[in-house]
Amino acid sequence: EARFAGFGASGRNGGWLSGLAPGHRGLLAKTYGRDKVVAWQRTLNAAVDEVIDVANRENIEADIVKGGNLDVARNPAQARRLRAEVDEDREWGTDDVVVLSAAEAAERVRVDHLVLGSFNPHCARVQPAKLARGLADVVERLGVTIYEQTT
Repeated sequence: EARFAGFGASGRNGGWLSGLAPGHRGLLAKTYGRDKVVAWQRTLNAAVDEVIDVANRENIEADIVKGGNLDVARNPAQARRLRAEVDEDREWGTDDVVVLSAAEAAERVRVDHLVLGSFNPHCARVQPAKLARGLADVVERLGVTIYEQTT
């Protein structure tokens, strides 16, 4: 670390733990195979709970709240795309993503012209600097040397 653990990007990210897959899983499957991409997606999903479990076990107070990810559609075209995204997520191993009716989605968020929603449980809010510093403290207690103030 150029300054100290948690100072840079690790302590300033968007503030969430997410199993949402970056990139295009279909393209990844062409290179690595479908089974490996499904396993990767399931690992991404499980990683959210693993980070939360480690933080709890090690008493790291990082303001973590596992609230999931809510997407909404406000017109029929968006609703079609949202349903397709849910179907795709299920095809790639996220079996517990759900479609929410307009009424179900409205119980979670107020949005004008709400048509449809979806909910993916594999997402949590986190204070990234607290998590990074807490993890640094844990690994140092375990005997790991973190090289800080380096370039």
